Amino acid sequence: MSVTKSYRLEVSGAPGPDYRCGKCSVYGVRLWRQAQTFLDHIELLCAVCATEDQKTQIVSYADFHKEHDVTIGDLVPARPVPEGHTFWGHTSGEVLWWYALPQYMDVSLEMVNLRLERDHQLALNQKAMEREIELYRQINKLESSQRK
Repeated sequence: MSVTKSYRLEVSGAPGPDYRCGKCSVYGVRLWRQAQTFLDHIELLCAVCATEDQKTQIVSYADFHKEHDVTIGDLVPARPVPEGHTFWGHTSGEVLWWYALPQYMDVSLEMVNLRLERDHQLALNQKAMEREIELYRQINKLESSQRK
C-alpha cells in the first residue's frame, strides 16, 4: 500500500514541516516541482537545487511581479492547496504566502536576488515612462496640427 504525500499548510497559511527541499532538506524557502506529475512522484526543490537539477537559471514569464509566474527550466512553483493533497496551478494567484518566502536561505544569495528583482522593476518603470513621454509628444503634435 502506497502512502500518499501531503503538503498541508499550517492554520496560519504557512507551509507545513514537509514543505522542504527533497535534495538538501532546506525549509522556509520557495520550492519548485515538476509540472503535470502525480503528487506521489513529485520532488520539491529549492532554487539552488532546482537550478542545478535543470542546468539553468530562473526564468520569468513576465516582469517578476507577484502577479506573474517564475519557472526554473521545466519546474514550476510548488504551491500546495491548504489541504495539501495537490498543488495550485502554476499561474494561480491564490498563493501570496509563497511570495513571502525568501528565494534563498543564504542571506547573500537572497540579497543578490532582491537586487536583481529591484533592478528589473526599475528598468520596466523606465521603459514605461519613456513610452508615456513618447505618447504625450505624439498627442501634443497631433493637437498642434489640428489647431492649424
